[in-house]
Amino acid sequence: VRHVCVALRRYLEAHLRLRAAQVARQQGDSIPEPPPYKASKSSPEEIQEQIELLQSVSWSRWAPVDELVELGGVALLLQVVGYAYEWNFNGRSETVRSALDVVSVCCVAPRVQLLLTEKIDMRDADLTTGVNIVLGAADGEIVPEPEVQKAALNVLVNCVCAPVHRTGTSTSRFSLTGSSKKKTALKSYEDVIQKVWESVRTNNGIMVL
Repeated sequence: VRHVCVALRRYLEAHLRLRAAQVARQQGDSIPEPPPYKASKSSPEEIQEQIELLQSVSWSRWAPVDELVELGGVALLLQVVGYAYEWNFNGRSETVRSALDVVSVCCVAPRVQLLLTEKIDMRDADLTTGVNIVLGAADGEIVPEPEVQKAALNVLVNCVCAPVHRTGTSTSRFSLTGSSKKKTALKSYEDVIQKVWESVRTNNGIMVL
């Protein structure tokens, strides 16, 4: 599990870097292409800047995130974070942090932000929302380490602090199939953020933060 989460994090961060460079060029910035033989790595600050850049423009399909969502990967990563509370092995902290980092990058997609408000099946435990799991990680309940808590806070920031108004036009309707099997269509980014914020408040997020 640890190696899969770390590999997914590196994979998404690499695609994030390429996507952000593409958006920056479309906005007129001159971003040099990295040499194909040289591995490139972004710092945590650069990753956050890249996420904010993608959130500043209208959402369009992005295969790495879309496919991960369709395969149930985001929900599975949230389950990993939730189950880690009962695990006891040396790589637990890195596993949880990597899983949260992947979710954080995926939060550039409004669809993933909505997914966090949905119920997650934790098998033997009661159903809980993705937001509740992330809040638990931010509170140090799962792994009481600063890097894990910071990763969880980044997920929340990328959801509730995403811009309401974005450049460009989008005809997308952000929909997600809920537990009632009915599709809820949200018309704007503001609707999405409002739904996430309501979930944070419902799960006692203000007290946790």
